[in-house]
Amino acid sequence: MRQQARLTVLVTAFSTLAVQAQAPVITSYNPDTLIVHPEPVIVATRLFGENFWVSGPNDSSRRHLYIRQAGGPWTEAGISIRDISNHDMGITIQSPPYLATPGQIELKLVIDGVESRPFAIQVRKVGPKLDSVSPDQILLKPGLDEAAFQISLRGQFWVSPTEWWINGNYYGWCHQHPDFGDEVITWPGELRKAGIYKVQLRNPLGASVDRIVELVGAPVLMGSIPAVIHPSDLSPKPPPAPAASVSSPGKLQVLNTAQVSTTQLRLPTFELKATFQGSAPTAMSWQTDQTPWQEVPVKGAIKGSEVRLNLPVTALLPAAWVELRLVNKVGESKLRIPITPDPAAGVRPYAHLEVARNPAGQVDRNPGSPAMSLRTPAVVTPVVPKEVPPLPPAATRRLDALLPRLQPSVRSWVQDQAQRQRALPAPNLEAIRQAARDRFKPMNDPAAATRLRATIAVRPGPPAPMNPAAPSVGLGSADIEALCFIVLMEASKSSQQDLKAIMDGVKASNKQKEQLRQLMNEVQRQRAGARPNDTPCASPDCKALEASLRTLTTQLPGKARLTLPPIATIGDLAGIEAKLKGSLDSLSEMGEMESLRLQMAMDRMSKFMAALSNLEKKASDTSDAIIANLK
Repeated sequence: MRQQARLTVLVTAFSTLAVQAQAPVITSYNPDTLIVHPEPVIVATRLFGENFWVSGPNDSSRRHLYIRQAGGPWTEAGISIRDISNHDMGITIQSPPYLATPGQIELKLVIDGVESRPFAIQVRKVGPKLDSVSPDQILLKPGLDEAAFQISLRGQFWVSPTEWWINGNYYGWCHQHPDFGDEVITWPGELRKAGIYKVQLRNPLGASVDRIVELVGAPVLMGSIPAVIHPSDLSPKPPPAPAASVSSPGKLQVLNTAQVSTTQLRLPTFELKATFQGSAPTAMSWQTDQTPWQEVPVKGAIKGSEVRLNLPVTALLPAAWVELRLVNKVGESKLRIPITPDPAAGVRPYAHLEVARNPAGQVDRNPGSPAMSLRTPAVVTPVVPKEVPPLPPAATRRLDALLPRLQPSVRSWVQDQAQRQRALPAPNLEAIRQAARDRFKPMNDPAAATRLRATIAVRPGPPAPMNPAAPSVGLGSADIEALCFIVLMEASKSSQQDLKAIMDGVKASNKQKEQLRQLMNEVQRQRAGARPNDTPCASPDCKALEASLRTLTTQLPGKARLTLPPIATIGDLAGIEAKLKGSLDSLSEMGEMESLRLQMAMDRMSKFMAALSNLEKKASDTSDAIIANLK
């Protein structure tokens, strides 16, 4: 009887506790992790609420967590509790099935037999976010090590597989801390050159916004237009024949050249153009042998890889040279342009340049002003070669034999050095040699020295001494020259590509100029005759002309592109002819810079070929077995 009474008391006590137990309540969760995961994964997250563990022993049988998809049955499969306190709980959810697609899932917690209300969670489809990149600017100063090219990416929603892309090209995937949106990447060797790059994250759920990383290099002045300044460029003289000017609308008045003085025709400023490579300058200045450095505002003076300066003629006339200087955070570049006497008559070709003259007799550039035709030196366009000069076959065969032996880190170093050489007007072999010595330094460790000697020696030699007192072992002169050869070949291949691109551009520009001239001739032919301006332009030839004009317009570059109104009458062709002339002038102006770029690219290519030839002669008796396992 006593035992039965005790049992009744215990049952009553536990029943009272169950009645008094408070129901658990789930109030919130971490939303950053419960998103769509296209690949199989176990996702960890946290639930927050009340009465998860009020008291009692830490017994897993006291608590149960259930999950279901919308409308499905409750189950404990695919979900588990990792840790618990009274107000928060760590859980894991398996995907698939619960996080494989967007939709709703529900959770229910049971503590000591008391259930919570179902808690609904929306599983969202969210693309990766890239909140920041650090650093977002790298200064390409000499002597940078690998640590300078470590970039930290931070963001969220990096479900697997999340990849990082640069300028639209895949380079790797995030694997370090994708759950926290944290990754450190190594900037690719082939992109370690001055430029602005767009970094983006992509996965099957979408793409992040672009974040900018800028690699800043020193600006390198490549050349100028004109390459030599003559006094006639600065003070053009009027032609001996009388010039025509407009005194009133529709009437021409012959103006004797005696009425226009040379001073009136002298241009107050002289426009000097120069091209540069590398990053844009933050400061510009110029000087002459008679004038100290003068600062020039950068804003408005830079267009792409071209700078334009309007220099005062009064400072240039008494000078023997003018020098430009571009500066930024990394370094500076200077270019000196000589000012020499005019060549003898007939030596230099001349072209006609229209210089607008305002009513006061002063020179200006306003469209529509009365114009006077003046003789000024013309820019000589270089002949475009039919094809890019090929690399020496023997050098190509040697490179093909050496490249497969390079380890990835060495290949990256070669590409970096090749890009540096590509930006120079001529190869700098000594810079390559010094970079190789700095990168592959001698070793005092005997074992490492033996491996180095065995794997990079161009000519066979005795193994490195194994005693600790032995001298350090590094690259020999033959090894250095072989590395120079590889770098120079890679730079030459890049220069070939640059030259081909410029050649294609010049050829396309010349073709467009010829098409414009043909269309101008056709417009003039259509306008010829005594037909009134309101005569409809309805003939087959006229319609074909309009179609040709509109086709060519879509092919012209932006600065030379035509905006054509409807051609309804013969009178409309007059405006079309003026537009064609303006477009042709714009193409000619752009062609000057392209011609300069072509000439510089051809000169650079010839210098690279000469340097390659010299290296080949120097290495004629050297074995090709080299640097199989550089590290």
